[in-house]
Amino acid sequence: SGQDRRPEETREVVSGVLPLLCDIGKPLSAEDHSRHIAPALLPLFTMNDRAVRMQLLQRVDEVVMHMDEATVNDKVFEPLLTGFGDTAKVLRELTLKSMLCLADKLNERNLNDKLVRALARQDEWFGGWMIV
Repeated sequence: SGQDRRPEETREVVSGVLPLLCDIGKPLSAEDHSRHIAPALLPLFTMNDRAVRMQLLQRVDEVVMHMDEATVNDKVFEPLLTGFGDTAKVLRELTLKSMLCLADKLNERNLNDKLVRALARQDEWFGGWMIV
């Protein structure tokens, strides 16, 4: 089972499968994507593995393009939001960039409350340039 895999095996599987899932998912309707692709992608968002998180963040536009607002708000946003607390600067930056891809699908509470608060906490990480 997937839970018995070593982290490096999981990374290898995700590295090979994520690009394929994104390519397969592109031409699908939102309904087909939701039925066939999203069930394989959504568990990846909750994995606590930096390499997996980085791959998701680098392809977040492709990963969420067919997802409906409810799925993005309920299953994608919160796990991605945790990336702002990562000690690796590259993951914090990718998390910030990923929010641009999600913003138009976020509900009012996630956009104007949770995201704004997370960004305000990032001010020191990003050198004090943010005005919230």
